Amino acid sequence: MIAAPDPLALLPTSDRMLRDWAAMAELSADDAAGQEQSDRLHLASALVKVARLATTPPEALPASTLYRGEPIAERVRRLLDGPVAAHPAPPSRWKRGAAITLAFAAAPLFLAALHGALETLLGLGLP
Repeated sequence: MIAAPDPLALLPTSDRMLRDWAAMAELSADDAAGQEQSDRLHLASALVKVARLATTPPEALPASTLYRGEPIAERVRRLLDGPVAAHPAPPSRWKRGAAITLAFAAAPLFLAALHGALETLLGLGLP
């Protein structure tokens, strides 16, 4: 996503959006870190250690590349609170199949209406 062309890069909100996206990606990764409390405790401990290394003198410079000012306190608090509720299950296969079938069945009607609208526009002399 970072390497993709960004039409919003010229806007002042672009940096904030990128930071928010990165923070949400980290929180999502933390949520998926594991359902076991011990796994979550190990990750919280590692986050605190890396954050401490990043605030020490320049001898610890390689560690600072792992920490760029993310909201460590919020991440650690979420990890210590325990696993978050599971995401709702994706729609079942028959629901997806029914939706795809309905879309294919409705496509000719939509295309006929679109064709009629275009013919009307062309008949008015509009480009």
